[in-house]
Parts: sequence; structure tokens; C-alpha cells
Amino acid sequence: VSDATATQWLNAYNSARGQVDGKESEEEEDDEELEEKSKPADLFIYYKTDVDATGMIFTPERLQEMCKLERIVVDQQDFGVNVVVSPVRLFYGAGAPSSPLKRTLQDYDWACEVLPQASVDATVGIMLQDVQASGPESPYAGLVHPSFPDSGQSAVTMSVLHAF
Repeated sequence: VSDATATQWLNAYNSARGQVDGKESEEEEDDEELEEKSKPADLFIYYKTDVDATGMIFTPERLQEMCKLERIVVDQQDFGVNVVVSPVRLFYGAGAPSSPLKRTLQDYDWACEVLPQASVDATVGIMLQDVQASGPESPYAGLVHPSFPDSGQSAVTMSVLHAF
């Protein structure tokens, strides 16, 4: 494989980059890469119903899939992860039923069970009411499509996870 054209190009690129960057060895480069990897970072996960962004993203089944995906990230052994903002926290978290933003995943077991439709509808209702009242200033506004206040539907949402 080391004779392949792509490998030769890669080796030439790495050699040229090392000369420009003033690196003496691959070991020095590895140390810098390790230092870069150990820096805290935010991970943004964008969710969309389908290619055309139709329908409602907040359904019990879709929320369950979001939960499963975020569980994979949170379960990483190489680094810690905090869920900064996420539909998973809003819908699965424990805490004040009337204030999804105050819910926490601190003691959540990440079972990612299918939520009852009534529970999903109640949380969506709270979000809708707040976005209608506060507009873009609502803390939920970043989690829904801009048409959400008028339609009550959002085909997109997002999560922000902080890795440290």
C-alpha cells in the first residue's frame, strides 16, 4: 500500500507541511494533535424529519432515536460530556413538569423508552406557548423552526453537547 499513488501524495503533503510548519518529527506533530484533541469542544447535532423537512420532529419515536444517539455520545469513555441543550433533556429529563428548561438528565438512566404521546404533546405545548409569547427571545426558539409559533410544527431541532 505504501507504493500507491495516494499514499505517495499523502507522504509528500505531510513532509511539505512539516517543513512549512517547522516540525522536526512526527512525534512533535502527534503531541500537538493530542493537545488539540484534549481541548473542550461543543458538539452540535442537527435533527431533521426527512429530506424535505416535512412533518413534526417531536414524536415519541423520533425522540427515542435522538435519545439513543445522544446516549452513545454521553457513554464515551475517553471524555466527559454535558448535555447543554437538547430535546432529550426537555422531554426525558426529571424536574418541573411546567418548565422543561429546568429539567435535568443528571439521574437519567438513558433507557430511552418511547414516551407517551400525551407527555410529548404537553412539552410541545409549553414550548409553543413560550415561543408565541417571547418570539426569538424564547429559550426554545433555537430548538424549533421559525414557523413553529404559527404552525405548531417543527421539522427540525438541534442539540448542543459539551465534551471536556
